[in-house]
Amino acid sequence: MNDRVFIDTNILLYARDGGQPAKQLVAHAWMAALWRTRQGRLSFHVLQEFYVNATQKLKPGLPILLARQDVRSLLAWRPVKNDAALIESAWMLADRYSFSWWDAQIVAAARRADCRILLTEDMQHRLQVDGFCCSIPLRQMHRCRIKLETASGPRPSPGRRRYLFFSLMRSIAACAEVPDRLGLGRNNNQRVVFSRDI
Repeated sequence: MNDRVFIDTNILLYARDGGQPAKQLVAHAWMAALWRTRQGRLSFHVLQEFYVNATQKLKPGLPILLARQDVRSLLAWRPVKNDAALIESAWMLADRYSFSWWDAQIVAAARRADCRILLTEDMQHRLQVDGFCCSIPLRQMHRCRIKLETASGPRPSPGRRRYLFFSLMRSIAACAEVPDRLGLGRNNNQRVVFSRDI
């Protein structure tokens, strides 16, 4: 079985949203692991939605040139094309599982990309679709029982931040049953997010 992970738009947005530091930390860790292992997948729909929301809805919005750079970098993830077959598959999923139209498109794209995991915040935790795809929403991460120091408190030392970061990643991996080959929770001192050179 492969370890491909399909990333929904909200994960990409959290990686760029400094207003939600805990979610940004989780999104950064996933992005870094997926760049490193080359297991990240997404769709052109996700890229389009990311670009619009990052430049128009984030406060402050992402500069247009940076958003375009992010989209260009993510083209390396071989985005799934939206075509007639994908629409038919999404309709079937919407009818069978009562998904919203948008969620059905994401699940259909994740299935086409042969992903084992769908990382999103919009669906039920550990949702199984024909035994094929599992959803791991960020809003469920409180179940991992990791306490993060908030931005309102004193800034932790670099060593403490590293400890918190890797403790959180190990907990996420345990809660989500993420394959260890993705390397979540390992301290490998690599840069994070929308860069191919991770």
